[in-house]
Amino acid sequence: MSLETTREFFEIAGRQGMLPLETLRELQLEATNRQVEGSTLALQRGLLTPLDIEIIETLRHPVDAVPGYEIQSVLGRGGMGVVYRARQVALDRIVALKMVLVGHADNPAVLARFEQEAQTVARLIHPHIITAFDFGKHAGRLYFAMEYVEGEDAERYLKRLHPLEERQVWMLIRQAASGLSHAAEEGIVHRDIKPANLLLVTPPKGFPLPPGVPMVKIADFGLAFLSAEVSDRTRLTAEQSTLGSPHYMAPEQLNAGGIVDHRADLYSLGATAFHLLAGRAPFDGMSLPQIIARKLGAELPSLDEIRPGLSRPTVELVEMLLVTNPQHRIGSYAELLDRIDALPVMTSGSTNPTIPIPRGIETTIEIDRQSGATHHPWKDALLTVIVIIVLTVGGFGVRQFFVKKPSVVANAASSLKPTGWTANLLDGTSLDGWRPDSGTWALETDDEGGTVIAGTSGEIIRGIARVIDGKPARVVYYRLTVTARLHEATAVELHFNVDKAGARDVARMTLDRVSLGHRTGSRGDFEPRGEARVFDVGAEQLHELRLERDLSDWRFYVDEKLIGTLGVSKLGERPQFHLVAEGGPAWFGDAFIEELAEPTK
Repeated sequence: MSLETTREFFEIAGRQGMLPLETLRELQLEATNRQVEGSTLALQRGLLTPLDIEIIETLRHPVDAVPGYEIQSVLGRGGMGVVYRARQVALDRIVALKMVLVGHADNPAVLARFEQEAQTVARLIHPHIITAFDFGKHAGRLYFAMEYVEGEDAERYLKRLHPLEERQVWMLIRQAASGLSHAAEEGIVHRDIKPANLLLVTPPKGFPLPPGVPMVKIADFGLAFLSAEVSDRTRLTAEQSTLGSPHYMAPEQLNAGGIVDHRADLYSLGATAFHLLAGRAPFDGMSLPQIIARKLGAELPSLDEIRPGLSRPTVELVEMLLVTNPQHRIGSYAELLDRIDALPVMTSGSTNPTIPIPRGIETTIEIDRQSGATHHPWKDALLTVIVIIVLTVGGFGVRQFFVKKPSVVANAASSLKPTGWTANLLDGTSLDGWRPDSGTWALETDDEGGTVIAGTSGEIIRGIARVIDGKPARVVYYRLTVTARLHEATAVELHFNVDKAGARDVARMTLDRVSLGHRTGSRGDFEPRGEARVFDVGAEQLHELRLERDLSDWRFYVDEKLIGTLGVSKLGERPQFHLVAEGGPAWFGDAFIEELAEPTK
């Protein structure tokens, strides 16, 4: 193996965020000294998986994977496939090229499902549905070329612009309903409608949309099925996995005896509208058994309690879509379109145009979804109007140890108010801005298809800054939100209030409790501050961790519950936070920051 080949292999692994820089350097040096393949060494040490190796080798030989296509970059990956950005050479156009990984090439069920997706999408010709271009098999591997679009999905759009106005939401839902109506006419049910599967793009010139309103493209028909050919009685699970995303799935999809037709997609549209209006999915933060129990029990969160001030017709239309019994639900897309058009917010003529989506964002259909709880997330907002400068060296003052013990305060609300500046810290396509410090960190797809930061027994650091007039500026007071799932880890931690010497305060979450404490360094002993809170964390439950940097206190919440407070150091702290996975792999997603300030008088 040549030195150049070794360097190229590890360079690609680094660009894909598969291994920390320090680990890559060690591996490259060892592979060179021992004259062994980099892939062999990484596999032997358990640092890369066979799927990682396949992706690296595909990127090393971009014109050999599929005849007629030149691979350019990775758009996403999942349990069964990878989506690449590629150039179709003959037509000189950019496409999204989805490929089944070689490791699954001999699995008839996976191949049949993949082929069905291609054939399904190929039957659909509609402006609000991703267009299929090509399908084939090469060297034992299936590939599927489809329309490549630049934009962001509705989930990311919401995170950037929340709260959305009612009119904005219904204009997006109306477009999705139009595309799904076409699919239903072809006998096709999508089965996995949710904000992350609605891609928002700049409409072509002359397309009949009001100025500033994004065009919707429905993505990922990977769970679609031909309703005329398949009874859904046995499709709740496949290979011991739930198909679809439980927060948005109709009750009949969660019931092994349920018959699924186009009304399931109507329910999912209602759940999507709920999310876009409320800022969170129905039953957000609940486990799969809890979601199933509430849906089958006809329990529905109150939309107007979560977001007061919505018009009654909007709330009623969402509720009509989320009726448990499909026979009592809105029964057709024609009826839904008529009801949307009749809403007062759609007929009043008043509107505040939506902000166009950023240009140049790589987004396309998502990949294999087998089960899961809501994301994040994850799937990760991409901003062009906000630039994040990562400050990993130095700080804004030396912290001394003036630490208060945690206290539960009577008034949990911060005295500070949002300034309007927000930033998503996880873009869903790379680990740009994140600095692995130890362990193994990479972007992965969780069990509902969302992009998460997967960390194994280590620590990753993220700087906090904003840009004013082209210069980095410190964000003094802020609200940081991160979703976390223990997965296979024994504990996850959020480190903050980090001083120049590396001492820091810690919020720690294990299987059954949450606590605040202190460490003298990343590997220092955990020193509890106050009593730990008993908490039903669970390994696979998704939890929202929220940290608020107030005038005199740090406030830490889990799932909206105040765990406690710690005092702010008198001399300041580094502009960064750390995520830690302990004892195995953990998942983090939806890292979002919002600047706070004292109200102006």
